[in-house]
Amino acid sequence: MKLNKPQVQLTFTDVGFDGLPSSSHRATQLGSRHYFTGSACARDHIAPRYTSSRQCVACMGIGQWRRFTPKTARGAQLTGHGQH
Repeated sequence: MKLNKPQVQLTFTDVGFDGLPSSSHRATQLGSRHYFTGSACARDHIAPRYTSSRQCVACMGIGQWRRFTPKTARGAQLTGHGQH
């Protein structure tokens, strides 16, 4: 089953991330853990990034989900099987 992209994409500025520094350099100067450029990452997420690694917060969440969720459960979640 192929998942379609939503027609309307909310950006993080819509939900209040506009107060973050706009560059990793500025975030380092301010001691902030996150910064927000407003541009998409390599996976097309428009999300804050970690200052320490410059990685997108959304990508990091996906990586954690893949790391800690067994493959059989991931398949069931993506296809909708196994739901009662």
